[in-house]
Amino acid sequence: MNVVDEYLDWMNRIFKTSMERADPRVSSMFLMSSVNGLLYVIIAYLILVHYGLKIMKGRNPFRVNGLVFVYDWIMVVMNAYMLYESIAVAFNENYSLYCQKVDYSSNPNALRLVRVIWLFHISKVIECLDTFFFIIRGRTHLVTWLHVYHHCTMIPITWAGVKWVAGGEIFQPVAVNCTIHVIMYSYYAFAALGPKWRKYLWWKRYLTMLQMKMEYLI
Repeated sequence: MNVVDEYLDWMNRIFKTSMERADPRVSSMFLMSSVNGLLYVIIAYLILVHYGLKIMKGRNPFRVNGLVFVYDWIMVVMNAYMLYESIAVAFNENYSLYCQKVDYSSNPNALRLVRVIWLFHISKVIECLDTFFFIIRGRTHLVTWLHVYHHCTMIPITWAGVKWVAGGEIFQPVAVNCTIHVIMYSYYAFAALGPKWRKYLWWKRYLTMLQMKMEYLI
């Protein structure tokens, strides 16, 4: 029992120390004040997956192509904006592609990148709607273990990025991820228009290859 208590005490000290070293610039941002919001989002997502699949089992899928089309284009615009902002800051500050330190100052460009990285985290929370739309449209075969794992891991990873390293070298994975998501959500948007658009979506296999490479890098 003493071993367990010591281990828990050690973990608690590490957690407190880590939180004390967090970037103070992000403490007032939505979902960033404590780890509680992060846990609530993940728990809510898992509940959605579990009960959503149960509720839709044997039911007719909903026809929400118009809503999905709008959602996909919102995500295209959001990712394009984050891509532009991250690249703009990198050029303005002449960032290195190899080892760029995090700027924890109140420099306008540093704060600009902080907001981009925070928005990137929020976008990963919003992307949980992908699963929701898969479920209500009857495409439950797409809600695989890997799909759920991806969403459940990206949320805490990006949260940690905002909390401790909101800047510097992190602009690169943000830019790459946003580029892929601009392409991905563009594909989803056109696919939502129906079968008549399938002949224009010949590039799907290349998108799949990009997604697989991105998963490997993560």
